[in-house]
Amino acid sequence: MENPQRPAPAPGTAPQVADPRVGGKAFVDFQNDVTAADIRLAAREGYTSPEHMKRYTTQGMATDQGKTSNGPAMDILADARGLRRGDVAAPTFRPPYTPVAFGAIAGRSVGWHAYPTRRPPFHEIQRADGAVFIRSGGWLRPHYYPRPGESLGDASLREARYVRSHVGVFDVSTLGKVDVSGPDAAAFLERLYVNRIETLPVGRSRYGIMLRDDGIVLDDGTVTRLAEDRFYVTTTSAKAHDVVRMMERLTEVDWPELRVAVTELTEARAALALTGSDARAVLARLVGDAADVSNEALPFMAVRDVVVNRLPVRILRVSFTGELGYELHVEAQHAHALWHRLIAAGEPVGLQRFGLEALELLRIEKGFLTGAEINGQVTLADLAHERFAKREGNYIGKPLAQREGLADPDRPRLVGLVSEDGEPLVAGAHLVEGGMYRPNEPTQGHVTSSCIGPVSGLPIGLGFLARSRERMGGTIFATDPLRGSHVKVRVVEPCMYDPKGERVRG
Repeated sequence: MENPQRPAPAPGTAPQVADPRVGGKAFVDFQNDVTAADIRLAAREGYTSPEHMKRYTTQGMATDQGKTSNGPAMDILADARGLRRGDVAAPTFRPPYTPVAFGAIAGRSVGWHAYPTRRPPFHEIQRADGAVFIRSGGWLRPHYYPRPGESLGDASLREARYVRSHVGVFDVSTLGKVDVSGPDAAAFLERLYVNRIETLPVGRSRYGIMLRDDGIVLDDGTVTRLAEDRFYVTTTSAKAHDVVRMMERLTEVDWPELRVAVTELTEARAALALTGSDARAVLARLVGDAADVSNEALPFMAVRDVVVNRLPVRILRVSFTGELGYELHVEAQHAHALWHRLIAAGEPVGLQRFGLEALELLRIEKGFLTGAEINGQVTLADLAHERFAKREGNYIGKPLAQREGLADPDRPRLVGLVSEDGEPLVAGAHLVEGGMYRPNEPTQGHVTSSCIGPVSGLPIGLGFLARSRERMGGTIFATDPLRGSHVKVRVVEPCMYDPKGERVRG
């Protein structure tokens, strides 16, 4: 008996290669010679997931990544599993499923235009205000706002000093933002962070640190409890992707028994940091009668959701500058409305914009951390943050963080550094005991960040120094023979400004 003819496809649909009446081989993936029979065999062998079937048959693994075969292949797999067409989703494809420009394939030599650039919702406003931008953490961010004749150093120092004495606004939309909700949301975050999260009251925020599996610090940020079963988490800009991917893996693979949902909101929400001694006055003008923002009603590390003239705003009382500060979070489509209203509210008290470089000066002086310190090699103790770790209960990284080598008290520990003779410090310089640079002298640590202190006017920095406790108050040398720098520095506590935290709580 002759084989029946292939039935004609219905108008507007792909050919139906799943028909068992078709004789001979019915090829599905023409590049890898995968047939309908191969896919059905994969299903009989137990490879019923599209990803597993793909690896069993190599369907969709050729240069077109299944562009011509994914549709028919998923229909055949669905039929083999007794499902309806469309019930099985195509597996993940890789480039060049979507065409890629040759310039992007060529490599790094093509320059920055080959890299994807993310722009915060306030970008066009900042550009109109004269911001000079810098790429940081995959984002194009305001570096500084120069006045005529000002250099980067001059402008950033002016901006930082203005924040210390008055009030400034900075775009923090690039922070990672995650909604964590569900009956087991608190238990999930309790396992993830070294801090206590389950005891966090509703309406309050807490500084949080998380470790990698090997006990090394991964990232820090804030955890805010909006309800008993809902949290709003922020991460650093650079590690947002890593943290969200980690959360998703934990919920789907490691702890599937937990009833928790993780939703990334990084690009869905915009945020501004309002900070300085006059910040409360500006905020009060912004919200008007919508909320009481006094120190009693909105204390340090509190959160409040308010509606200001039909504009929903989430107010987090947190600070990364060491000054009284608030973060104002809104949905991205309301970013411009928030910016214009905040600038108008701050005009009577002289609200000014400031950039990433000024923020760097402020946070170094305060001893706050960024990726320069959380560099993938340090422990909680190295950062002088071991006090944040809960004594009872487990969290990711705890077993390996207690290894003998990581618990060595002589490991380099975070310190503050102040230049003794006014010579600038250089990030990356080694800390040595010799009064002059000598080849092969053992290094005692290194400088991670450096700047001119906005308050003191002296060259200051942060770094890691071995046996730091016994060296506190003494001197050592920061040397960089490649750049000809050799500076005598005094070792001080990392927090060189308002160590009691009176200004952020005021």
